[in-house]
Amino acid sequence: MIGFILAYIAAVAVPGPFVATLVARSMAEGPRIGVPMIFGAAFADLIWGCLALFGLAIIAAYAAPVITVLKYAGAAYIVWIGWQLLTSRLEPVVTPEPQRGDGWRAFGSAIALTLGNPKPMTFFMALLPGFFDLASLTLADKLTILAVLPPVILSVLAVYVVMAVRARAMLANARSVQRINRTAGGAMVAAGVAVAAG
Repeated sequence: MIGFILAYIAAVAVPGPFVATLVARSMAEGPRIGVPMIFGAAFADLIWGCLALFGLAIIAAYAAPVITVLKYAGAAYIVWIGWQLLTSRLEPVVTPEPQRGDGWRAFGSAIALTLGNPKPMTFFMALLPGFFDLASLTLADKLTILAVLPPVILSVLAVYVVMAVRARAMLANARSVQRINRTAGGAMVAAGVAVAAG
């Protein structure tokens, strides 16, 4: 189990398109977007974990068109957000007024991005069987493995959100905000393209 936990920590911590999107949105919009995104990623990882652990990898194979749609929808959404940041006007405040449903939209986009991201898909469908004999696991074993996932992913991704929010707080003037918006927007567009191309 220790080997699996360490491998999972490493897999989550390695920056990829999702981490780039998480950092960019946390810098641009703060923790009210970053926090729902990490919960969305945790929820999606639980889905992948369940598919692998309960022998449902075949469903994921048959659901490839759905996974592809989720992948491109998530990619298009983060490119759109990135474009909004790239073309935003110079303003002294980076965080827009909270809108009803912003957190849920961030949560949903994180689920779509994670379900369409090949990294967690590969980890759970290909590497998980390398750590455990899935055929011999009891229900209690499977539930124990699933219980490990949320604390790990929430902790690791929270570090990224905290670092992004701190960097954002240090840059309070309008010109710095514009640089943050341009940087975050460019990162999000690049992350969206990477998700679509991956």
